[in-house]
Amino acid sequence: MRIVFMGTPDFAVGTLEALAASGHQVEGVFTQPDKPVGRKQELRPTAVKAAAEKLGLPVYQPARIRNPENLEILKKLNPEVIVVVAYGQLIPQSILELPEYGCLNVHASLLPAYRGAAPIQWAVLNGEKTSGVMGGAERRKDIRCDDHADGCGTGHRRYALSDGNHPGSAGNRRVSV
Repeated sequence: MRIVFMGTPDFAVGTLEALAASGHQVEGVFTQPDKPVGRKQELRPTAVKAAAEKLGLPVYQPARIRNPENLEILKKLNPEVIVVVAYGQLIPQSILELPEYGCLNVHASLLPAYRGAAPIQWAVLNGEKTSGVMGGAERRKDIRCDDHADGCGTGHRRYALSDGNHPGSAGNRRVSV
């Protein structure tokens, strides 16, 4: 299967590595642009970019995924599915509708709780005892699926937020659903 992966932080690397090892074709990896860090403001690649380069995968870093040229790039890559893990930008409908089998979104909380930015951090700060990772597919007209509040074919994995966890340590877990 031809896959395009979209993700940015360390949290997304485990899923990218699992896809690359699966025998499917990862045609391209989209991630956020490199950001300046530290006093010297040196550019630092995202964790996903570093992992993709190590795996020898082509990397794309658009400032805005909504720009029309990105849709053209994706059309040329011709993915059968797009896997999204903490990408960091809203993906337009034109891209969501592109792959034959739709898009799979992996989210760092058990939806609908903690939608949006920093879901792991908010779960820890609010004293939650458990959290998890959830995956759901964007609905496609040509795919029959059961009605779920969270999407089509939703799956999840639960884990304990122990006393030793804090927003940094819980968020640094690499997961694949």
